Amino acid sequence: MRLTMMMIAACLLAVSTAQAHGGQDKSHRHAEKAAQMIEALGLEEGQQEAVQAILSEQREKARGLRKSTRKDMKALRTETREKLAAVLSEEQLQNYDRFIADKRKQRKRRWRQRDAE
Repeated sequence: MRLTMMMIAACLLAVSTAQAHGGQDKSHRHAEKAAQMIEALGLEEGQQEAVQAILSEQREKARGLRKSTRKDMKALRTETREKLAAVLSEEQLQNYDRFIADKRKQRKRRWRQRDAE
């Protein structure tokens, strides 16, 4: 049942993201990341919906800030974490922090690899 809910949530996120982006590559990545986060944090059904709504809202704000300063993006990340803190348990929030830190490390590695090529 939990796996089914995760898959449904990932599909819903993929569809909404595809509509917003107009492309499948980004929507696939967003859906994959959402499914990974849901699993990594061990979210319950109600939490999944709340977290996805928060992330969707924050993604829309991030689109508007693409050309903005790093300071604005940092403020957005802080706001996202604060909103998630209201929904997640302390353990889930710590797992979220680790999840985000791991994703940043992966992204930096990819950037370095691209620069080296």
